Amino acid sequence: MATKTYEAAVKLSTGQVVVYHNINTGLYKFHRFLNEKFSGEQRWLYYKVRRKSTKEIVGYYRNSLEPIKIELIRLYLKPICNEKGTGYFIPITYIRNGYDIVRNLFVAKSQIENVAENHIVIPKKMLEIMIEKGREDLYQYYLTNHHQLDKEDIRLGKILFDKQIKEIEGRAEEFPELNFP
Repeated sequence: MATKTYEAAVKLSTGQVVVYHNINTGLYKFHRFLNEKFSGEQRWLYYKVRRKSTKEIVGYYRNSLEPIKIELIRLYLKPICNEKGTGYFIPITYIRNGYDIVRNLFVAKSQIENVAENHIVIPKKMLEIMIEKGREDLYQYYLTNHHQLDKEDIRLGKILFDKQIKEIEGRAEEFPELNFP
């Protein structure tokens, strides 16, 4: 009886893909090996296994995930839909020398949790990045027009918001059977 050999491509949490070309111990032992080797900071997310002789895919296995909590911010601003309908512009007010400067920052529909006529809900981390990027762009604009200013001269205006938390459920680990063919 010929030994069945497999090859597997393993996707890691760091973004790397590790390929194992000659698995002849069986998939159950290979799965245990992955759990031991990648149990620390670098975890395996999923792997795909195929037979070496026929290139037939025999399985796709995912690692377990812990439940995730995402902080969301509900901004009480009137979002403006863009022409193509792919997202919304959020009017964010900055203040410089007592003057209000409104910048419309774009958010793609895929990044929006909820949108209504008078509010929009987006992840907190994304909002922080957008505000800082908008401030940096405004600073660069003033510098190219030969204005004398510091970054601290541009401040964020008043924004009405409230915080929410969204929980994403985890999933159980998938693994091959002990007597895998």
